[in-house]
Amino acid sequence: MEPDAHTERRPAHVPWWLGLGLFLAIAIFLLGFEGDPHLNPIHIASDLLIVGGFILLSASWRVLLKAQQTATLAATGPYARIRHPQYAAFIVIMVGFLLQWPTILTLAMFPVLVTMYVRLAHREEREVAARFGAAWDAYAAVTPRWVPRLLPDGGAGASNTHHILPRAG
Repeated sequence: MEPDAHTERRPAHVPWWLGLGLFLAIAIFLLGFEGDPHLNPIHIASDLLIVGGFILLSASWRVLLKAQQTATLAATGPYARIRHPQYAAFIVIMVGFLLQWPTILTLAMFPVLVTMYVRLAHREEREVAARFGAAWDAYAAVTPRWVPRLLPDGGAGASNTHHILPRAG
């Protein structure tokens, strides 16, 4: 019996972040730096990721708080570059901790937490789209979800939204 298109089983897709976590853990194990552990490149990279993540998180929460107080769409500061800077910051912080303490627990929890943040981001996007309508659609059309574009215009002539969009109607 031949499976139909709806029941056919496909090979499981491995998420990019799981591959990254595994690669980082193997690299840390294989590199085996000696000397002062606080001065090895992995530890320094970890510190930079953790500090950078907290800076992004702080900047994001300030913009989000102001947008909530004024009932506007958060579209300035970090939100002008990506739609979920607060969750991206959490993920960057987690990568920093994973680099510094690659234990079985951190390796196991990293993909679980990333999956939770991705799902939460998708749910929040549906809620914000329902509340802000066309303003959200315009913002989402020019603002990437997770990774900022290298060029401010996305390389395609699209301009990003750098102002607070109108209140929900």
